[in-house]
Amino acid sequence: MIELIINIRNINDTDHYEIELVAKRAFWNLNMPGCDEHYLVHRLWNEPCYIPEISLAATTDEKVVGAILYSKAKIETDHGSKDVLTFGPLCVDPDHQRMGIGKKLLLESMKKSLKIIRRNRGGRSNEDHSYQRNRKTRCDIQNERNVLRTI
Repeated sequence: MIELIINIRNINDTDHYEIELVAKRAFWNLNMPGCDEHYLVHRLWNEPCYIPEISLAATTDEKVVGAILYSKAKIETDHGSKDVLTFGPLCVDPDHQRMGIGKKLLLESMKKSLKIIRRNRGGRSNEDHSYQRNRKTRCDIQNERNVLRTI
């Protein structure tokens, strides 16, 4: 049995079309006739909410076989809004599924996102929470432990 070497790296501008094709192949006729995830990927590239620092590509022999894309979002409630990090689509070419590529993409991107979250947490300027600027709450610590446990 031949062992595939999978490399996880940041997405380059030259990868965009190839990642769109991987998304199309991964989702084609999966939940409905055709798919539209590749169009979402195409639209996301130029959106200000897209986060290229965390978005990753999986390659084997310099061919893109998977990707995970991250973006910023906002949850709004009656009590205000909260900025959140979202990912999707997470796609792997059908010929390379069930090989752990999706898991590698997810775990590696979670490590990167956790570093960014930690870096940004120290620089909060919200006046209401300025007293917590350099302190972690019990909930923050538990969430980090849960994330790290999966990595």
